[in-house]
Amino acid sequence: MPPVLETTKALLPEDPTELVFEPGLHRRAEGSYPTVNMSSTLTTTHTISCVHPYIKEDLKYSTQEIPYSRWLNAIFGLSPQKVDAWVAHIIKFKWFRDEIIQEALYDYSMAGREHALYDPFVCLAKRILELARATKLPELDGTFPIHDIELVSTYKKPVRTIPEHEGLGAQRTPDLLLLRAVHAKKLLPEGKKTAPGIRWADILAFFEVKYSATDRAGLVSIFKNAVENRGMKFPPTFKPTKAQQSPGPSTITSSREDGLGGVHTDATHDSNSEESSSEAETPSRNETQRSRTATKRARSSKSPSTTSRGTRSKKSSSSQESVDGRVQAGGYALEVMSCSYGTRLFCLGNIIKDDKMSMWYYDASGYIRTRETLSIFEDFEKAAAVIVAYASCTPSQFGAMPSIIKPPSSTPYPRSFPPASLQGHTLDMKHPETSENIHVTLEDPIFAQYVLVGRRTFLYGIRTSPPIQRKKLIIKFSYQICGRQAEQELVKKAHLAGVEHLPEIHLWEDLWQMSDGIRKLFYEDDKGLPFQDRTLRAIVYTRYSPLRELFSKSCEFLPLMVDQMLD
Repeated sequence: MPPVLETTKALLPEDPTELVFEPGLHRRAEGSYPTVNMSSTLTTTHTISCVHPYIKEDLKYSTQEIPYSRWLNAIFGLSPQKVDAWVAHIIKFKWFRDEIIQEALYDYSMAGREHALYDPFVCLAKRILELARATKLPELDGTFPIHDIELVSTYKKPVRTIPEHEGLGAQRTPDLLLLRAVHAKKLLPEGKKTAPGIRWADILAFFEVKYSATDRAGLVSIFKNAVENRGMKFPPTFKPTKAQQSPGPSTITSSREDGLGGVHTDATHDSNSEESSSEAETPSRNETQRSRTATKRARSSKSPSTTSRGTRSKKSSSSQESVDGRVQAGGYALEVMSCSYGTRLFCLGNIIKDDKMSMWYYDASGYIRTRETLSIFEDFEKAAAVIVAYASCTPSQFGAMPSIIKPPSSTPYPRSFPPASLQGHTLDMKHPETSENIHVTLEDPIFAQYVLVGRRTFLYGIRTSPPIQRKKLIIKFSYQICGRQAEQELVKKAHLAGVEHLPEIHLWEDLWQMSDGIRKLFYEDDKGLPFQDRTLRAIVYTRYSPLRELFSKSCEFLPLMVDQMLD
């Protein structure tokens, strides 16, 4: 069991307004582990270029790094031995030499701006999944738990937020999203109608792509080295597509999708025959020109005047804070977790800077990222294994709630995953007085706290079987620090102290402890790495009506108003 911080003290200022104006002073003390998240006290107006101010604090105080092998094993169930087996399989069947793979990697290396990276990466991922099925990757059996997963570009296509968070979150457009096919279709226009778009709850995982190179030659030279280190010639020779002749984000994806009907044999034929056939072909004018251009750029990358790989221009460095991929990815994780009404225990992200990618995990206790990065060029085989692993996830590996909260029998997982909310889901709770099992069915979602690291409170209307009272009921879920006193205990003490007008509590249950899940796997080999353990707690109250309804002109609310005021 990893060490957890059970006792945590909130630092309360004399002036409560300081919580808003100086959140860092009271939310966390630098040099110590995070204490309490006060995100619910802050209301802010966002623009497209900014994110919630606590994302930067979470990155600073709640982010931990672990070896990528342990991250893969905890999330995907990919042990080092299985990764090695997958890499050996990918090398054996020569995925890197596949014509479509080479074309996608070449286009990626030649991209001169950020959004030009999206479509080559989408094409690369699509081809990798095709080869995984065609060459029968070990222990994959040609099938996936969720069969219709697609990686799509959402360039200039904002994701829809929930009505409760209007004015809190910005209209955001993640770079690449892992979606079900039924959700991916919502990004396409329906005849003359505009595309309906997707919700944050539809997202399985997100990929944030950043282009920091000041010259294309940096990526080209890396790709060139990767090609030559595998005994191949650079630049690769393949038939230019229409997309290359007239590049554009929208045409690249569509033209490639039209040409990916069958599985090519490039991944399985002998490398000697491939090289001999390449030499026998006469390069076209376009290929010759591209060869000269790539060679020229590769040479220019060695020039002293060229900025080294990974550095930013003066223009980008001045605005580095606003375009930091880690901050933007944290904003996406915040939206996924807070706009899905509690359907996710955690969410997954992938940050790609130039050719390097790192994997990220987000939950109520903080962020966990891989210590190492993988290059899609130099570490192609490992990067391909990671892409296959993302597409091989079960609902629980994508952050579905623990099995104690069950989906409806009419819409089971994985067919109905991810759901827009937990409406229709059920759980069993014990009656505190009779010990009778009460079957609770969640109905309409009422509230979801706009926060990522913290309690993440969300509320639902419910019905119970057998009924426990005539009045309407609600259930409140929240991820509370394990060392904190449960809410029903505080209400009980308040009753004994003679406090009036307290909410009426009927049921309560501790459902899940984060240290019993993936968090436990993260820290198996690192006992000294602490984290703030949290418990998912559920508590059932009488449902009260908003005051604006009680004080409306309608006479039907008068008895309810009197009853609620006297309660």
